[in-house]
Amino acid sequence: MDSKRGGAARRGGRPVAAVAGGALLLLLLALEVVPSLRRSVLSRSGGDAEHVAEPRTLDELLLGTPLDTSAADARAAERQRQWQQEQQERRQERKQQPTRKAAAYEAAPKGEDNAEVAICVVSKNDHCDLREWVLYHASVGVRKFYLFDTGSKPPLTTVLDDAVASGLVEFHYLEADAEQLADRKATVSMAAASSAGELSVELVPPEEGKGRNWQVPVFSACLNHFGKRHKWMGFIDTDEFVLLQQGVPSVPALLERYADYGGLVLHWRVYGTGPHILRPDGGVLASYTVCCAKHARERYHRQIKSFVQPARTLYPEVGWVFTKGYWAVDTELNRVDRLAGPNITWEGAALAHYLTRSLVDFLGKQARGGGSGGQRTFERYFDVAGACLETCDAAVPLGRALNARYDLSHGVPERCRTWSEVVARGKPGAIEPWLLQLEQAD
Repeated sequence: MDSKRGGAARRGGRPVAAVAGGALLLLLLALEVVPSLRRSVLSRSGGDAEHVAEPRTLDELLLGTPLDTSAADARAAERQRQWQQEQQERRQERKQQPTRKAAAYEAAPKGEDNAEVAICVVSKNDHCDLREWVLYHASVGVRKFYLFDTGSKPPLTTVLDDAVASGLVEFHYLEADAEQLADRKATVSMAAASSAGELSVELVPPEEGKGRNWQVPVFSACLNHFGKRHKWMGFIDTDEFVLLQQGVPSVPALLERYADYGGLVLHWRVYGTGPHILRPDGGVLASYTVCCAKHARERYHRQIKSFVQPARTLYPEVGWVFTKGYWAVDTELNRVDRLAGPNITWEGAALAHYLTRSLVDFLGKQARGGGSGGQRTFERYFDVAGACLETCDAAVPLGRALNARYDLSHGVPERCRTWSEVVARGKPGAIEPWLLQLEQAD
C-alpha cells in the first residue's frame, strides 16, 4: 500500500477515488444485491459455485459488472433514515444513563511465566479483535501468550499495553526489510529481544503463488525458546477461538485428559459472515452466529490446530514431529499426523474459526495475506457465505460476559469502528473517511 497520499491518493497505480468502489460493494452487499452480483460472476465464468473463475481483488470483482442501483439507492436512503433515527434514540438513552468508567472494568489478568498452558501466536495489523481473543482465552485458563507481531503499524501493543504490563502477554516485534521480503529468492533473517535471550527467525523463499510462511519459523522459535517453561503450548491464529463444550471448565482441564499423548489437535468449526457487512457491535463471539454444518464443508472442518507438550515435541513440519513413542490425537483419541484429521470431531472442544467475519474484516485479511503464506480470495468468501447457514449461538453469552468484564475497546484504532458508531456520527458522507482509514491501514 502506497502511504504517500496527496489530493489524488493512489493504490496500485489507480486513483483511490476507487475507494468508492469499495463503498459501492459494501452498499450493494448491505442491500442484498450480492446474489445477483455473484450470479453475474458465475455466468461470466461459465461455472457453478465450486468452479467460479476466482476474483482475487475488489477491482476484479467490480469491473465489468454493470448494475442498476436505482432501487438499491432508494432502499439505502430509507435504511439510512431508519438507522439515524435508531441511533438518535440510542444517544438519548445513553444521556439518561450514567457513563461507565474504566474503573468499572476488570484489569487485565496477571500472567504466569510458568503457566501450565501458553499460546504462541503470529499476527499483523489485527488491532480490531486481538484484545478480545487474548482476554477470552485468558478467561478459560491460558495464562501466558507469546505474541509475535510481524510488522503491524502501529505495533499491536497499542491494544494490549495493559496485558503486556501484567505479564499476560510477552511481545516480540519482527519487522523484515521490505526490499529483502520483495526478493522472492532471498532468505530473510530477523532478531528480537525476549525474556529468554535474543530470538532469531529465518524466512525461507516462498512457494510459487504464495506469500512467505511466517508461522513455521516463528512457532519453531517459540517452542525452542519458551517451551521448557510450560506443560502445554498452543499454536492457533487470532481468528480461532477454543470453544469448550459442556462439562469442560477450562483449557487446562481439557488438555489434562490427553496428558499421555504428545499433543491434542482441535478441528475447525467454520463461522460465516451472516448479515454483517461492516463490523458489528459487541465483538466476535457475541456477533457471529452462523456456522457450517459438520458435513457441509468437510474440507474446512478437517483442518486442525494443535496444543503440544513441549517436553515431547521436536519441531513443526507438516503437523508436529514428536519424540519417539508420542503422537497427537484428536479429542476422540484418533491419531493425527498431518494438518488435517481423518475424522471430524468437536467432542470436548471445537476451534471456532471466524474465517471471514464481516466483509470489511475479510477485505483487510485479504490485503494482509495469511501467516502460513496462503491467499484469501472472494471465492472462499462466497463459498463460506453460501455454506454456513446453521445457527450456532453458544458463544454469544461468552462474548457478552467478556464485554461486561473487560474494556474490549481499549486502544482500538479509529478504523475498527463498528457500523453503529459510524452511523452515530450523523454526518453526510461519514463512511467515506472511515473507508479511507481502512484502505490506508491495509
